[in-house]
Amino acid sequence: MDIKSLEKLELDKILNAVGGYAVTDGGKSLALNCSLSTDLDEVRSLLSLTEECEKLLFVYGIGKVEYFGDVSDMLTRASKGSALSCAELIEVNSLLRSARIAYESIKSVSDENIKSICTIADKLYFDRTLEDDISRKIISVDGVSDYASDKLYSIRSRIRSLNEKIRSRLSEYLSKDAHYLQDGIVTIRNDRYVIPVKAEYKNQVRGFVHDRSHTGATFFIEPEQVLEMNNELIALTIDEREEVEAILRSLSSRAGGLSVQLKNDIAVLGEIDLCYARAEYGYAHKCSKPKVNGRGYINIIKGRHPLIDADKIVPVSVELGSNYDFLLLSGANTGGKTVTLKMCGLFCLMACCGLFIPAAQGSSVAVFENVFCDVGDSQSIEESLSTFSSHLTNVINICNGADGKSLVLIDELGGGTNPDEGQALAKAVVKHLLSKGCKGIITTHFTPLKEYAYTVNRIENASM
Repeated sequence: MDIKSLEKLELDKILNAVGGYAVTDGGKSLALNCSLSTDLDEVRSLLSLTEECEKLLFVYGIGKVEYFGDVSDMLTRASKGSALSCAELIEVNSLLRSARIAYESIKSVSDENIKSICTIADKLYFDRTLEDDISRKIISVDGVSDYASDKLYSIRSRIRSLNEKIRSRLSEYLSKDAHYLQDGIVTIRNDRYVIPVKAEYKNQVRGFVHDRSHTGATFFIEPEQVLEMNNELIALTIDEREEVEAILRSLSSRAGGLSVQLKNDIAVLGEIDLCYARAEYGYAHKCSKPKVNGRGYINIIKGRHPLIDADKIVPVSVELGSNYDFLLLSGANTGGKTVTLKMCGLFCLMACCGLFIPAAQGSSVAVFENVFCDVGDSQSIEESLSTFSSHLTNVINICNGADGKSLVLIDELGGGTNPDEGQALAKAVVKHLLSKGCKGIITTHFTPLKEYAYTVNRIENASM
């Protein structure tokens, strides 16, 4: 497709709007970078997918793809033996859950007309056992459940019990020798329980000094009575950390072993997400599924340009490619000529992306191998082109590139120069394009050009 023509027809704005309905990063990226198909069978397949997804969403009430983050790098590291963090395992689990729910929701519908999306869903892989294990064992972005393993439960139970014993012992100390203390509280220094002792009494308390306050008025001392218990507590804390790391390594290893399947899931879910986004866009804009053909026939019934406010748009019906190949469109300024011209081209492009069009049921569009468009003022200061020169350059490129499988859209052909010369140029271009066998719409104010259209075959005058 001619890139400049796609820009002039503003297909990128439509695709950006479609991307807004996608949930996943992959779906959004696929929407924004959508490649148009010029294969008729493929276009029909894309439209059927959109139709199936519209039915799933708005008839059967199926939910869209659940969001998951970018986990590709995490899966790569896990496949190489790295242990993922709790937060990363939760992200991987979001992918597992999204794949399972997408598969189960699509497969839950018994409708013989929903086939294509089921074929895509069959490519999804999920592991419910791993998903449940991660959900059960990882309780937060930085926390592992006590019940993640029997060993961890035992260690943490002992830690809780020992904490209580240490605090109880120190509480007795606090009540007995309260006059030695700065505050009647138990605190922690260097991962060991200590008590705050007034500087003048530091030699009255048998134990180990771990810290001193900034003012020097308080010493934090670990009493002899809790020394062994503190040692045991630190040893248990090390055991706990090692067991948590072992649990994370085990889950990471299992996820890493599924790296290839889960990365494939990312691509498949992106594709499904895009199908849902196309369907939701069509539903939101009251679009209908167009008939498509490869013979250049366009029949738009009550079409509405999707980028114009729905409250202001006037529906337009246009037919082209059956009894005539070209429409010569005239009418007053601001009457809708350019909008109609762009709408026809845009609708053909939207269909090639698998999108429904905002027009009445029964509308038809054609699949063209190329769409050429010259609309608006393309004056270029950098290339030293005037408005007319730029316009003429585009027309030359169109004349050279158009063939029987092309759609040509030219706004105000021959405009921007002396009217007599513009009319002569316009007639020559129209004659040349007719000889190429392409289809198209040309807008004009030139009366001689309209009169010329009455004298030749395969072109029809039309008016707004």
